[in-house]
Amino acid sequence: MLNPFDAVLFIGALLCEAFFSGSETGSYAVSRIRLRYLSDAGDGRAAKALALISNHPSLVVTTLVGTNIAVYLSGRAALSLTQALRGDGAGAELIATVWLTPVIFLFGEMAPKWWFRRAADAWFPAAARLLVFFRTLFAPAVWLLLGVVALLRRLLPLHAEEAVSAAKCLERAFSRQGIHEYIRSVAAEKGVVKPAQQMVLDVVLKRFRRPVVEVAAGVVFQAVVQPSATVRQTVGKAAQHDSSTVLVSADGRNMLGAVYVYELAGVAADENITGYIRELPEVPAKRSVEEVLEEMRRLHKSAALVIDEDSTTIGVISVSGILEFLLRGRSGMA
Repeated sequence: MLNPFDAVLFIGALLCEAFFSGSETGSYAVSRIRLRYLSDAGDGRAAKALALISNHPSLVVTTLVGTNIAVYLSGRAALSLTQALRGDGAGAELIATVWLTPVIFLFGEMAPKWWFRRAADAWFPAAARLLVFFRTLFAPAVWLLLGVVALLRRLLPLHAEEAVSAAKCLERAFSRQGIHEYIRSVAAEKGVVKPAQQMVLDVVLKRFRRPVVEVAAGVVFQAVVQPSATVRQTVGKAAQHDSSTVLVSADGRNMLGAVYVYELAGVAADENITGYIRELPEVPAKRSVEEVLEEMRRLHKSAALVIDEDSTTIGVISVSGILEFLLRGRSGMA
């Protein structure tokens, strides 16, 4: 006989699994700049969401623990429902697995992940209060798992981060300087590069190794608006500076991010730009142009903030500005 409790348990477990899997995806997709701005404006949900992602390992473990518990409960409920409908035969477990797998995959994983990724700025802050509750509820398991991870990292002879860093250094050493030197030597040997062209190539390669602070344009010379600015004001500021990127700052010194003018196409002129602020990566002033360009390529960013040793923003760099510097020796941000 069909037990209503099993049906309620199955639906509840499936909803919990959707919540945890979607929340994990939302924690990666949500705009930290928007959360920080809303939190400063007194939004309690944004403040809780910002606190959650500030301790991301704990949040991820919480969602993983919740997902596993939900999967276990949905599996038990699905088996009970199948046995009630088909009997207690040996094939009940197989039948339950066959119909449960696509249901969990579609409604417990794919759909909520897609939904949270599509509207992370709206859904993740709304889920923050429940996530805080579950993080407290699962605290013993979360602490235990984080402790095991920390112990394993201590026992390993080489941390994963160090191994990846070493591999990247070796790759960079060969793929950049090694290949440049190889191409130049072979081209000169074959007579492909004329003396004047080789001199230009040498100049470009030297500029690649210059510190990025020499390329960055000072913040005072950039198009800057406040977070409360409208689309009309932002586009006007971009036109004044002949720039496709407008920086956003509340005090004129600390940059919250940037707005790309092309993203404002079709947006109402009086709409606030808060939802269009994009976080910019920060790069140390002493890093080379080559390293910064590679970092921006990896992050798919067209601009970055240049900071000094005190983490103070001292300039802005863009891909177009780097190309201008490499080819013509002039710096700036387009």
